[in-house]
Amino acid sequence: MAFHILAGYNTGMQTSDIRASHPNKRSGSGRLDGNFLSASIFQISLTLLLYVSLGISSSSAADVSLDREGKELGSAPISWETGRALFTKKDYLAAQSYFKRVETNFPESPFAEPAFFFGAECYFRSNQTREAHLAYKEFCNRFPKSKWIPEALLRRGEFLIKSGPPDQLGEIFSRLEEQRSENPVARDALGKLLRMTPGNFFAAIILTDRGKQLFERGDYTSARKYFARAVLSYPNDTDYPDDLFYQAECDRLLGQTAAAAAAYNELILKFPTHQQAVAAYDRLSSGQ
Repeated sequence: MAFHILAGYNTGMQTSDIRASHPNKRSGSGRLDGNFLSASIFQISLTLLLYVSLGISSSSAADVSLDREGKELGSAPISWETGRALFTKKDYLAAQSYFKRVETNFPESPFAEPAFFFGAECYFRSNQTREAHLAYKEFCNRFPKSKWIPEALLRRGEFLIKSGPPDQLGEIFSRLEEQRSENPVARDALGKLLRMTPGNFFAAIILTDRGKQLFERGDYTSARKYFARAVLSYPNDTDYPDDLFYQAECDRLLGQTAAAAAAYNELILKFPTHQQAVAAYDRLSSGQ
């Protein structure tokens, strides 16, 4: 990971030191000062390393240099670098001030994404849990495809389980479940959150919500797997009638009429007054 490369890297230079450098500084003999040349080359090398470690292409680096008005954006990578160094030293308050500079002044910079995430981490590691939760939520909304999404969702879930409100947990569990098969970080985060919830209550919610997402997309084969798992594993859950009905609907839409009829009849027998039982009766009566 890029930040592991930079985590222990201490330049020994402050932002003010870099800004104070002048490209035409010469020694008293009229030649370029050797120390100045070494420092300049070091600064350029460090910037290139920063671009490479963050996966920024040469064209992206050019975008970082100037904004639309031609204003230099050099302070975006410098602020990020300084904030990361302070974060490594556990000076979270100072680090956050530099991450905020990137967030506020350079929201379109390639450094904005890591700055947003590590800004939220500063709150979390400073035990400002509510502020951290809100920052992680903003990060998830702003960068929905970020590689740090599973970690941000984990932090949000931990906060909601302990402090509430719990009604947002379903969305968090569903997003982690969606990534679980291809992302080991998401799989580990989901497992940790499930272990924190008594009776795996939210496991049933995950299965139901994910099944409905797939059902709405028309992927009835995959959706049925989730509804069937919920029906089999959580027969006492309040969503059981919904799960059983949607399982039957998937069977019907997949042409499995006998399996669909069996599930409709089971629903009517077990929950005769439930609204889904009424819908099941209509399906059987109409021969759909």
